[in-house]
Amino acid sequence: MLGIALSTFAVPRSAGAAPVGVMTICAGQGVPAGYLVTAFSKTAACGTAKLVSYNTMTIRAYAGLRAIATCAPNANIPRGYVITALSTTAACKGGQGALVAWNTMTLTAYEGLRAVRACAPLRNIPSGYLVTAQTTTAACRGGQAGLVPWNTMTLSAHS
Repeated sequence: MLGIALSTFAVPRSAGAAPVGVMTICAGQGVPAGYLVTAFSKTAACGTAKLVSYNTMTIRAYAGLRAIATCAPNANIPRGYVITALSTTAACKGGQGALVAWNTMTLTAYEGLRAVRACAPLRNIPSGYLVTAQTTTAACRGGQAGLVPWNTMTLSAHS
């Protein structure tokens, strides 16, 4: 069953309007632009889960947030954000696969920051930043997947 259940904080929006608040939607459908999945759960409203342990996703608008914890996997990191921590949380249970030791990614908006520590690997170095250090940190545990001996890159702004 596909459908959208709106939480008390979500309001419908017109085309072109900025995303607002938090919504709870049934799993198995795309996440609307401007939102990230922040929790998985089972609810009576969304019927039976067939392939996963959850049938409902809580999604949150990320525009204007300095940081947001989002459930993995998340193949589309929003423009202007980098992964700054990997962790395991109860909110994202059921989201992780057998290949990773974490189910939650903390995304941080880097615009205006002189430096930010990002979990490796990065798909692209953000424009205006250079890698100035490569280290191993607890925040990015498991991020390197055995490819490199470090899991964190310090990105420093340059002019």
